[in-house]
Amino acid sequence: MKKFRFFMVLVLAGFMQGAYAYIPEDIEENSFEERIELPFAEVTELVEMGIKAVTQEVAKLEYSGERKVERTRGGGLTEKEAGSEKASTKEITHYEPREEIYEAKEVMDKILIWLTMYRTTAGDDVVTYKKMREYVEKKSKILEKLIKALRYEEDNRDAVLKYKRDIIKTDRDFKRFSDRLKGDIVLIQGKPLPEPEDEY
Repeated sequence: MKKFRFFMVLVLAGFMQGAYAYIPEDIEENSFEERIELPFAEVTELVEMGIKAVTQEVAKLEYSGERKVERTRGGGLTEKEAGSEKASTKEITHYEPREEIYEAKEVMDKILIWLTMYRTTAGDDVVTYKKMREYVEKKSKILEKLIKALRYEEDNRDAVLKYKRDIIKTDRDFKRFSDRLKGDIVLIQGKPLPEPEDEY
């Protein structure tokens, strides 16, 4: 009897969860272009706006010295030291995050949720669409690395520039596969939109 009650509670809980799940309508607002392609390009624009270059002057002190040991007339040793100091300044550029970089992350997270909601209309496009999805996921990972570099790395110039180049390359690869599509990418009818995953 207890097992039966437990089973009924599980079924009821599953039904209630399904009842409140959001099932997107097949309208223009939920098209692949509106939910994936346009926001995908927006992320790159937000990344460009979300990076602030900061130039600092760093003082540098160089010392060059020479030490000589000479023998005196009395047979002893004397030590002589000669040297010079040279002070200079050097400009170092590093990057800091702006608010737009976090907006880019929010847009990217929404794209990843919606990415599961579409299918291809042509069988020949299955592999192509899979590659497009991989590039979306790759861009998300690069964006996370970029944000970490901006927040936590002091000498981050090389890392930031590399991640920016990687994002642009990922955009090109996504577009290249998008151009290969023979059919359309359409919303899966009746599929509930997944809940966003909690970040720890």
